[in-house]
Amino acid sequence: MTMANVRCSGSGGWLWLLSFMLSIKQIVMQLELSFTTGSNINVEKLGKQNKCVYEHLASGKTITLLSAECLYGIRHLHSRISDLRNKNKVDIFDKTITVIDREGIMVKCKEYSLTQFKK
Repeated sequence: MTMANVRCSGSGGWLWLLSFMLSIKQIVMQLELSFTTGSNINVEKLGKQNKCVYEHLASGKTITLLSAECLYGIRHLHSRISDLRNKNKVDIFDKTITVIDREGIMVKCKEYSLTQFKK
């Protein structure tokens, strides 16, 4: 049911709608999801590119799209990060950094790590 489908008559209808929306908000606030890595992943079952990225990160280094392409020939780092996060339940942290591209222009990109970045 969408807001467009709700027909409220008088102030009682609006009060009911407000009460309903507040109860939904409370239910949503009570939901807590945890996406932590429960155990070590089986590195041998990872695909070649996923394994390269995971081992690079596990060595304590960070990785960016440029370094992934230069070191391992990986052009779609975001897909490999998504695989590790979603299929293998690996906690990977990211932050946006500013770098200079090959034309000398400041651009933003993601940097990934297995450890949380300091603020």
